[in-house]
Amino acid sequence: MELGDETVKIFLNTKGTVGEVDEDIDKFLAYVDGKAAEGEFTQDIAAEVERIK
Repeated sequence: MELGDETVKIFLNTKGTVGEVDEDIDKFLAYVDGKAAEGEFTQDIAAEVERIK
């Protein structure tokens, strides 16, 4: 979707149910939805978020 402001935005639907997703993406979406970070990929992201805070 072009928004006309020359930025890139990613919209995540953490409640979606259509189709299958990769296990790492599933764990990441759960993390974005407020659940604990599970899996190496998501734990790395969570650690970086905490470092930046």
